Amino acid sequence: MKTSAPASKPRIFKLSPAGWPPSPALNVIPGTVRNASTSGVPALRPLFLEFPDDPQTWGLDHQYFFGGDLLVAPVLDEGATERWVYLPAGDWYDFATGERRGGGDWTRVPVTLASLPIFVRAGAFVFQQPVVQHTGEMAGQPLIVSIYPAASSERQLYEDDGLSFDYRDGVFRERTFRQRRGDGKVSVEVGAASGSYLPPARELELRIRWEGAPPRRVLLGDEELADVETADGWVVVRLADRWDGLRVTLER
Repeated sequence: MKTSAPASKPRIFKLSPAGWPPSPALNVIPGTVRNASTSGVPALRPLFLEFPDDPQTWGLDHQYFFGGDLLVAPVLDEGATERWVYLPAGDWYDFATGERRGGGDWTRVPVTLASLPIFVRAGAFVFQQPVVQHTGEMAGQPLIVSIYPAASSERQLYEDDGLSFDYRDGVFRERTFRQRRGDGKVSVEVGAASGSYLPPARELELRIRWEGAPPRRVLLGDEELADVETADGWVVVRLADRWDGLRVTLER
């Protein structure tokens, strides 16, 4: 087992604009920053903050977490074609390719000038939207939710208008997203929204990580859906977003 990354000389580096945020743009940023402002837990975190019992993380200063689910490993060496990344215990998914990798060891990742290695913790819900130039263009854009496997997990989505300070007066909206997997089924529940902020009408795209043959059927509540896309290890369900809650079930 590898216990440390190969030694490399410290270098000054510049992060390419193409590297962050990934495309589509992350809609998880507002909730992560809000959590930092209310809890004091920083949005950008050293690995030992999430894995304090893992000695490998104690002195690791060239990787970081954004929130609790995204592990980011910037490329620090000019002309590098690969990057050693330490993945703590558990399963991790390459954000760019969807490949699953086991944790508790170092892993080698091919890189280019335009790439930024990002790994997603198993059980994460990654909230995204199409790329916009400013928050004023967010209205009506689809909400894209990528759901990574775990026996069970849940995350919260925070939203406000992205323009004003009305959130200070409670004008925001929160929802809980949950998943359960077992007995040949995946169940994804979107809880009823709470809060006074009401986003404009939009599409909700659930991208559920799925291994093996396509699901035998996909249900919205008790109604079978016909228009479901399966590709590259994902099952994609597109619906009109709603605020009273919903449940989507995939059956093998």
